[in-house]
Amino acid sequence: TENSMGFLCFEPVTLFPIDLKLADLNLLDGEERAWLNDYHRRVFDGLAPLLDEEERQWLAKQCQPVGSER
Repeated sequence: TENSMGFLCFEPVTLFPIDLKLADLNLLDGEERAWLNDYHRRVFDGLAPLLDEEERQWLAKQCQPVGSER
């Protein structure tokens, strides 16, 4: 796909939350945080209908939005 500037971009092949314990969120700028939150929203929206309640709760916790500071 193309982004708004006309550059080609990759699309995720699989959906799984990014483990935030492995990331230093203090190094992310606003655009990067927005990308992460959008990705996690996409993961949750895509997978939640396929899961039972316990699994959905786990996924919701893993896909919580990150704010301006953590």
